[in-house]
Amino acid sequence: MKDDFENKIDDLFDVNNKKTRKVILKAKLKTIGIFAIIIAVISSILYVVATRIVIKNIDVKVQTTISEIDLKLLDKKSSEAKDVEKEYEIMHPNKYLGQLSYNKGFLSANIKYETYKVIGQNVIATEPIEREFNLKENLITEKEQEAHVNILGKGVSTITPESLHDQLKDVEFFNSLGQRKMMFFYPFSDYKDLYRNDLQKLDEVDNKKIAEVALSFDKYYSIEEIGTMIPKGVDITWYWVDTLSDEQKNNILKNDDADTKNIREGYNGTRKDGLFRHIVSEDSAIGIKAIDLNGYKIDKPLDKFIESLYRNNYSKGDLNSINSDQVNYLKKSLNIVQEDASNVTLKYDSKIIKTGGIVVTGSVEQLKILKNNPHIKASTFGVISDKY
Repeated sequence: MKDDFENKIDDLFDVNNKKTRKVILKAKLKTIGIFAIIIAVISSILYVVATRIVIKNIDVKVQTTISEIDLKLLDKKSSEAKDVEKEYEIMHPNKYLGQLSYNKGFLSANIKYETYKVIGQNVIATEPIEREFNLKENLITEKEQEAHVNILGKGVSTITPESLHDQLKDVEFFNSLGQRKMMFFYPFSDYKDLYRNDLQKLDEVDNKKIAEVALSFDKYYSIEEIGTMIPKGVDITWYWVDTLSDEQKNNILKNDDADTKNIREGYNGTRKDGLFRHIVSEDSAIGIKAIDLNGYKIDKPLDKFIESLYRNNYSKGDLNSINSDQVNYLKKSLNIVQEDASNVTLKYDSKIIKTGGIVVTGSVEQLKILKNNPHIKASTFGVISDKY
């Protein structure tokens, strides 16, 4: 007969016994828990290590991408700045580039040039040039001003003038800083009563003022001829160069006639005085700077202008399409050549250069000398400032 100890041993190894099953279950659960903890710890360690490696690789790639973007934006910045500088070499009378600032955003950037005009001994701040760009294309080539024209009265406008008609003939054109914009009138076109003659308004201007004035001639002249037409005491600071072919001139005249006809027909054919004519604003005129950014006269300004044409390529991205076509036509007509690399002097056909107008500066009294000049068909004020 088994004693109590043997019975206990039999109960312990009896898998059908409740106590035994309970002990085995606890042991299994404990073992599973231990394995689960070990697996979780190992998984966590592997996850942390793998995550750090991935993040490090991503960070390196992101930094590389950002650096590439910055370099590409800087390339764009250099290209945009060069385009502005090229434009200012052959355009914008009396106006020069000042400080350049560069601001970078996300995948885009912008540059801002401060600008100023030199009127006599005065330096006057003008509208800044702002250009925004991204990595694909230019977003804004230059900030445009909204037009505010009152056609019922004299009115003012901040839009760039490119044409006149009888309802705009007395409108004054200003930039956003309230400075007048000069205009040029083509010598080959008859503006009839649309001609502006601001020289006749000099009596209304304070004698303590100094001004810039755009003069438009009755025909095209050479630079040498102009030197004999303008009296001493009046400084010539800019020459408006003829950049149009005969075909382009004929097209302007045809378009003016067509637009004039549309104006008259718009009044049921009863209006006979409607007149439309293209003009050229100081913002789009092409010409020769006769003074430098410090206000000093440039020695041989025509040669400097030719050098700019020869050195730079002007495409539709640099200037607007009309201006680039005109510049390239002029450049081709001049037959500019450099005989050899050591000779910096350029040869060109100087007889091609004709001017339809100029910009002059002087005091009110000095400018009054021009009032009855027979060669001047039109005159428009630009910036008017205190003499001192």
